[in-house]
Amino acid sequence: LAGRPPLDVATLPLHEALRVIQCDAPPLRGSISRACRGDLETIVGKALEKERDRLRMMLLIRRFEETTYREYTTPRQIEGGGKEMKIGGFCHLYSGQEAIAVAIRALFDKEKDELINAYRCHGHSLALGMDPKVVMAEMFGKATGCAKGKGGSMHLFDAEAGNHGGHGIVGAH
Repeated sequence: LAGRPPLDVATLPLHEALRVIQCDAPPLRGSISRACRGDLETIVGKALEKERDRLRMMLLIRRFEETTYREYTTPRQIEGGGKEMKIGGFCHLYSGQEAIAVAIRALFDKEKDELINAYRCHGHSLALGMDPKVVMAEMFGKATGCAKGKGGSMHLFDAEAGNHGGHGIVGAH
């Protein structure tokens, strides 16, 4: 391996990381040599950690959408005995599409990439790193939301995360 630039195997898919393992020491009785065993465990550990992080993000998005649905469909009492919806306007959920946003995030380079998406933008916004509390505040119309409560569910925006928002009109972006 001398003279080669270091390879960051943590950025490779598990099957690729396992393929690039090279050892100078011969294998012991057909098994991986002791010199490589530690590297293999490190590589597999890093790959599994990345996959667990991706799964956690998919679960966060799913739980967020379940909460959003519950809040969107449950009216609250207002003074005078009336009711109003907690989340106003339209709300297009991202349930069932979590892996798409997480996969895009895996390829996303915040130094050079930016995302403009359509009206189902909750999953992408969370996967790119937006704070779930800020996203929920936006949907509730709160000033602490990412667009000061004026954008709602379909217009989540965070330039620092590289997310330039969802657009409610097809073809508007």
